[in-house]
Amino acid sequence: MEFTLPSSRPLRDTIPTNKQSYLQKTLPRPMSTTTIGQQKTLIYTFYRWQCSTYKALRQAELTYSKPYYIRGLSGARRLMVHLRSHAYTNVIGIADYRKNARRIRIEGKFVNRFGKGMIDEEGSAEYLPIRELPILDDITDKQGRLVESYVATSCYNGSCNRSAYLIAQMIEEVKLPTKLSFVHIPRSIPVAQIKRLLEYWDRELN
Repeated sequence: MEFTLPSSRPLRDTIPTNKQSYLQKTLPRPMSTTTIGQQKTLIYTFYRWQCSTYKALRQAELTYSKPYYIRGLSGARRLMVHLRSHAYTNVIGIADYRKNARRIRIEGKFVNRFGKGMIDEEGSAEYLPIRELPILDDITDKQGRLVESYVATSCYNGSCNRSAYLIAQMIEEVKLPTKLSFVHIPRSIPVAQIKRLLEYWDRELN
């Protein structure tokens, strides 16, 4: 599937004379892209030891995918630098979803909001990710009930959205051929089941 990102205004061809864009101020110039062995997918989450997604990514046996962990805005910036210099086909962010959720939530858009403010005052209003991720149809929660997935029409304005928005912005500005998705996984799903899903992506997306 071709990865396209909408923009509310055309990208600038030159650096503004009085104010540099967020990316131009925080990231180095593009480097030549390389692959890391056979790794074509990067799966990232946050350094939160108590979260099921963190535990699952630490335990997952991945062959073709690189696990990556971030903490706050500085971690998101380091990830952006890493992505600029490596030719990943897919980038998937994962995080815990609320405990009483019954379905896996695939984010439908990333918006230019963090808390009550904007992520980038000169940035596009939103970016659209890849929404059609393969999901195992036999994932079960802690009660043994099957768990379905859906594409969200609403969006959040926290750290998950901020990291994905900045990555999407960078993909567009640098013109990387990378497909980006973000998935919230309910806390009602056991770590072992999340691990199965990550290992499934490792096989299917590479």
